Amino acid sequence: MILEHYLAFWLHPFGMYIRLDALSTIFLSLTVILGACVLIYSIRYVKEDRIRYYPLLILFLLSLSVTFTSADLLSFYIFFEISSFIAYLLIIHSRTRAAFRAGSKYIIMTFLGAASIFLAIILIHRQLGSYKFSALGELEVSGRSGLIRLIYVLFIAGCFIKAGIMPLHTWLPDAHPAAPSPISALLSGVTIKIGLYGIMRFLFSTGSLSRLAVSYSLIGFAAISMLAGAVLALLQDDAKRLLAYSSISQMGYVLLGIGVGTNLSLAGALYHSINHGLFKGLLFLCAGAVIRSTRMRNLSDLGGLRKRMPITGIVCLIGCLAISGVPIFSGFISKTLLSRSVEKFFCLKIVFLLTASGTFASYLKFYLFTFSGALPQGLTRVKEVSWSMLLPMLFLAGFSIFLGLFPDLILSKVILPAIAEISIFSSAVKFDQVNPLSALYPLILGGLIYYLGIRTKLFFIEESPLWQRTGSQFRKVSVDRFYTEVVAMIEKACLLFKNIERFSFNTHLLFILVFLTGLVMLLYFTPQGILFP
Repeated sequence: MILEHYLAFWLHPFGMYIRLDALSTIFLSLTVILGACVLIYSIRYVKEDRIRYYPLLILFLLSLSVTFTSADLLSFYIFFEISSFIAYLLIIHSRTRAAFRAGSKYIIMTFLGAASIFLAIILIHRQLGSYKFSALGELEVSGRSGLIRLIYVLFIAGCFIKAGIMPLHTWLPDAHPAAPSPISALLSGVTIKIGLYGIMRFLFSTGSLSRLAVSYSLIGFAAISMLAGAVLALLQDDAKRLLAYSSISQMGYVLLGIGVGTNLSLAGALYHSINHGLFKGLLFLCAGAVIRSTRMRNLSDLGGLRKRMPITGIVCLIGCLAISGVPIFSGFISKTLLSRSVEKFFCLKIVFLLTASGTFASYLKFYLFTFSGALPQGLTRVKEVSWSMLLPMLFLAGFSIFLGLFPDLILSKVILPAIAEISIFSSAVKFDQVNPLSALYPLILGGLIYYLGIRTKLFFIEESPLWQRTGSQFRKVSVDRFYTEVVAMIEKACLLFKNIERFSFNTHLLFILVFLTGLVMLLYFTPQGILFP
């Protein structure tokens, strides 16, 4: 069932279409479930500045919800940017220098992504005279092929920045460690999926996956994100940075399913979107519990916490097994669907195997370094967190197991109705029985990677001879360094504005004011006007 309604606001000619269908319901439900868990978890986690934190969190959830239910490009863009700005305010909640630096990088990168998406929307309206997603089917025949390609590049590139797809990911590993852990759970579980949701809406509204160039481009970026994200996660000592790089890798899985474009791959992409929102939200909440109890976040400083935090250790183990694709857990189902959708492509099968192995090795490291081994002397007084923090984690862990035990129910009632609405293929989807033994290969290889990483001290970067030999060369070609230099140049340009303090909130308000002024002028002085059809 599809529900669509037009909301006419008092400020003419602004208005918006609201659409609730199977696809938007999936992401809206994920937002509500994870948002409720974060609200309960934050009761005991957030101690300072609650008057500011909770209104921002509620507004953040509302803006995310409206974004997923927007049926026109302009409303999608406006509420997407509202959620991005509120996310910035939540990232800098601690108001430390590191938080302001991460927030500055986030707001600048998302501003560039917003500008790219907005330019694409303006070009679309020039071509079609409409902002509605349903009108995009006429885009292919509405103008010159060069202009159409430019629209694709602008819109997809902007969504890539929002989703943290490599090499446009650099804001994400800094934002997660700086933000409070409940906000990190929402950023990773819901927010970064808006970019991929926008790509899905855009491409299937235009029917452009019939263009092999678009499909191959998405698959290429997906493979890079999957493999590079898993490798970089392995090298992290900061628990939240490990989870952040892992999110980049997991978003590569979803983008791969969108790029392949078959019913089977779309089922895997949507199933993995749900799964990732649950088990990555769970893992960030577990990391937050550990950080709050120990005041430490480096894995090399932790250990033996299963004796002091047994419930947190159990739910964290469930999250690690789920994201690693171990049978009976939800990640196994979605990864199996995605792997079967690319089984005819040998190179993608190799990328899949290496990524799954690296993911398992990363979370083997995450769990064993945190909860196994001897308890450090400085952590002898650590206690389990309160039940208001444990209950959301237990709920997410139980839900993840449910999704793994009853895949047919989720596929038939949730996933297939969404595929029926967006898919350009008419053939029916057939899901064969999966073989649990297929998960052994990445698990065995991942265990071997973990063992070799310990023996060669690769997990301890400062002590690793291999890293010392190659580190200087790696830094010369680092993508992160390139974007850091770009951010530094923009920060230096900001210093030209007198009486504006570096990292001041006024700087970001000035950016927004200038952008909104230009937006209003563009909308009101455009010859076609901005009336909705």
